[in-house]
Amino acid sequence: MTRIHRRRALLTLALLVGGLLPACGDVYDLPALAAGEVPTIRVLLGGRKRRQATLRIVGQAWVVTSEGGQAFTRRGRGDVNALVRAGARGIAIGPDDTGATILRVHPDRHFELEGIRYAGDLLLRREQDRIRFVNEVDVETYVTGVIPNEMAPQASAAAYRAQAVAARTYGWIRVSAPGAAGRPWHVTDDQSSQVYTGLDPRYEVRYAPMVEHAASTAGVVLTWKSRPFPAYYSSTCGGHTTDARTSLLDPDGATGPLRGVRCEFCTTSPRYAWNKSVSDADVVAGLKARNRAIIPPVHGIEVTRRGAGGWAAEVSVTYGPKRRIRKLPGPDFRSALRLDSHLITSIVRRPGGFRLEGRGWGHGVGMCQWGAMVMAQRGFSETEILRWYYPGASFSRIY
Repeated sequence: MTRIHRRRALLTLALLVGGLLPACGDVYDLPALAAGEVPTIRVLLGGRKRRQATLRIVGQAWVVTSEGGQAFTRRGRGDVNALVRAGARGIAIGPDDTGATILRVHPDRHFELEGIRYAGDLLLRREQDRIRFVNEVDVETYVTGVIPNEMAPQASAAAYRAQAVAARTYGWIRVSAPGAAGRPWHVTDDQSSQVYTGLDPRYEVRYAPMVEHAASTAGVVLTWKSRPFPAYYSSTCGGHTTDARTSLLDPDGATGPLRGVRCEFCTTSPRYAWNKSVSDADVVAGLKARNRAIIPPVHGIEVTRRGAGGWAAEVSVTYGPKRRIRKLPGPDFRSALRLDSHLITSIVRRPGGFRLEGRGWGHGVGMCQWGAMVMAQRGFSETEILRWYYPGASFSRIY
């Protein structure tokens, strides 16, 4: 019996003994954690505010209404194209200034913003001379729009299903947080939250199978001590995931599932190992950009504290004529020098700079996406994948 087969046997036994989920078969007969309909989630599209954007409303009927106290309503039938911009008094759609600072676009089919199709409603919020665009959509459709962007296009069904559960858990945390109902948006559509492109996956994959993958796990989330927790994930863990504290991510009490585990499945990732050469000037400029200014010369860089899996929890930089030491968290050092990860394995002094080597791509917490893809290809089910990367987690339905 190979090492992987032995581990799978042990994992399967743990699942069966625990009685929380079947190890295979993808059957989710679970108690509901919350009752009611599928909630909606608000997704900020594009991140930054824009002066204008092209909008296409698609369907047999649509309505545009104002919110926030202003009175504006416009109804129409058939597809319509318009340029949306910040007008002198409010939001302008085409040549007309509506006078409203918040508008809701409700199509009976979908809308297109800058050529990308989205289900649900579009909320327009005017802020001075800019507009923010927010997609309000049900959580299941949101999850369907996340998984083809967050999981590799060559992934097997079980990997997509594992990604769906993790993405739904992350989204539910944001929707159900205290005060979430009054927030203009819950998540962004980029890597700051989860990559979401509505009905148009950014990779060359078909959307229809994504609907099936999400639907087969509908309503299922990961829980720890009967509460959903932030089910973080990253591209490649480099052989070991790390704990949430090391990556400056709030574990929300989920010290068990987010403590870091060994991973032998992501070695084929093109981002498994990395190296980068930086000059002393790069170090000085990078730390200054992170509000940790130093002065040359840079004498040395050392990882002075490590978290789970050897990920850098603290990096110390010796600098200046008096050889002072600037300490900063590993994730901040990674950002300052634009490294693939803060799993730093080697730092070598070179003339005028340093050569750094490491493994992984991303923050390293939770599910290793490349590892999940390989596990699925080797026959692991999504329940086995999730229990591997979130040890001790349970599963519940939120609806």
